[in-house]
Amino acid sequence: MIHSTTPTFFCSSHKGHKFNLLSNEADQIKSHLSNCLGIINTFSDDVTTHYVTRLNTCMQLIEGTDAIRGTALAARQQVHDYFEDLRHNLRRQEEVALSVVNTFVREKKLALQQNMQSLTLILSKLASVESDLRRQATLNDIDLIARR
Repeated sequence: MIHSTTPTFFCSSHKGHKFNLLSNEADQIKSHLSNCLGIINTFSDDVTTHYVTRLNTCMQLIEGTDAIRGTALAARQQVHDYFEDLRHNLRRQEEVALSVVNTFVREKKLALQQNMQSLTLILSKLASVESDLRRQATLNDIDLIARR
């Protein structure tokens, strides 16, 4: 058996010896580690609880609850409203554009109808002149000179 006054050695067969310091120090370290583990576990539980609570709160803020309108719903509603407004403005612009086109077409058709009426009148007068000229061409010489 080795006896020494150095604290790094100990005698395992004589636990009451004062140089049993290494065992005592190891026990103190184990006790300290156990305390640290307890503190870490408590801290970890607190962080986990806080983290889960915060995540649940965030989820409720995003998705909403019966009492709270969620930000996701609000964002969806804003997008829907924005595009509904765009559709409304587009429909209104389409109506205005169609009105302009319809007015233009109506005016052009009216102008064409007036041109057709004028052309019909001109053709009618031409037919009358042609008829008169044909009749005059069949007149005898005296009647033809007399009409001049």
